Amino acid sequence: MFCYFLQTHPSTFRKIKLVSFLFATTGLLSACGKNGGLVSSVNVLLQEQAGEEWVGVNTVLNTGQASLPTMTIPIYDKQQQRVLIQIQLGNTGGKTPKSTIGFTTNLSRLDELPQCAESPSLLPNGSPVPIIDTTQKIYCVPMGQQAGRMYISAHAESQELVLGLALTVKEFQAIGKRMGRMDLFLPFEYENMSGVYGFFTSPEAHKNGLGLFFDLSRYLNQDPSSPSEPKILLTSKNIENTTPKEQNLLKGMIEIQSQKQTLRIP
Repeated sequence: MFCYFLQTHPSTFRKIKLVSFLFATTGLLSACGKNGGLVSSVNVLLQEQAGEEWVGVNTVLNTGQASLPTMTIPIYDKQQQRVLIQIQLGNTGGKTPKSTIGFTTNLSRLDELPQCAESPSLLPNGSPVPIIDTTQKIYCVPMGQQAGRMYISAHAESQELVLGLALTVKEFQAIGKRMGRMDLFLPFEYENMSGVYGFFTSPEAHKNGLGLFFDLSRYLNQDPSSPSEPKILLTSKNIENTTPKEQNLLKGMIEIQSQKQTLRIP
């Protein structure tokens, strides 16, 4: 009887399929409560070293059966004399390991960083970064060997700080060839910060990957627990508003997460 009802009411069947997809996706990728399903935890540290301001972000990700490789990516100043950014990838180990991404950034020497050859407000696939106000200066730093890009938008006067990471992943290239250029970012919140995470694709090699952007503006305030409403600096889309094409993108990412493998970073 139920199958007959679905055959005679195809629109209802499509709705049920969408609800089932959203339920499955919520468990792996989208927001679960206030925290992102992909984002398990975030730790932020602001500190002064030798009179210079540094910020560190450590993130634990729920990447299913897949995991990130263990590697360190240092980024030097333009003279190749001093490390100003250090990015570390790895996993937590144990029976149910999770992937980890950590990076430290020198906020006092941003003008000494090497810059991307393309527009600083673009992802590797050419789509805009999920930062709302791109008229403010954005530092776009290449990660070398086409591994991705680091984004920094820091403005002391307005007490705004956004850090972003676009990490290229070889396993996502097949999705890019099938679906073309796309990007989708979903929101998450963790303690006193908000952010977005998502994916970007392209039919071209080295332009498919994972994106993470963190709004750390509240940490610039002396009282990070301040109840004042923060200015929204990042753009994202709630999963229930995704288009069929975006849902297909998420399905492809779920398939990759369900396979036990180490993702390859160029």
